[in-house]
Amino acid sequence: MNRKLVEFYTRGGKDIQGRRLWEIMVWSNSYLEMVHDYIQWVFPTKTKSQFNPEAPVLDDETIAVLIASPVFHANFEKSIKRMNSFWFRGNVDWMQPGDHNLLRMSRFMESCRLLGHRDSAIDLFERMEYISTQKHGKFISEENLKYWRKACELK
Repeated sequence: MNRKLVEFYTRGGKDIQGRRLWEIMVWSNSYLEMVHDYIQWVFPTKTKSQFNPEAPVLDDETIAVLIASPVFHANFEKSIKRMNSFWFRGNVDWMQPGDHNLLRMSRFMESCRLLGHRDSAIDLFERMEYISTQKHGKFISEENLKYWRKACELK
C-alpha cells in the first residue's frame, strides 16, 4: 500500500516536494500550467510516471483504501473540479498540438476510472471528443481519442 498517497489525500500529508493537496488546489492557473510534477500525486495511476519517478503508483490495496474513504472522495472531487476549471477557463484556444495538458487529461481519466469516479472521466472524454469536431479542436488527434477511450474503458 502507498501510505504517503493515502495520507496526502486523507490526512493532509505532503507530496515529495512538501506540498499538501489543499495548497496545490489554490494555485493560480498559470502556476498549474508551469509546474509539472503535481499531477501524478493529484491523479495517480497504476503506471510509474516517466516524468516524475518519485510519484506514487496505485496498487489494488491503495485503491481499496482510498475508495473506502469519504474524505478521499471529497478531496478527489475538489481536485476534479479544480482541473476542469483550469482546462476550461473560458475557451480552449490555449491548447495546441502536442500540448502536455493532453497527457494530463489522459492521466486524469485513468485515475478517475480507477478511483471510483469514472463518470468524471467520461465527462471529460465527451467534452474533448466534442471539441475535436470543432475548428479549434484540430489539435486533438484520433490517437488522443483512442487512448482516452481506453483510459475510460469505452469501446
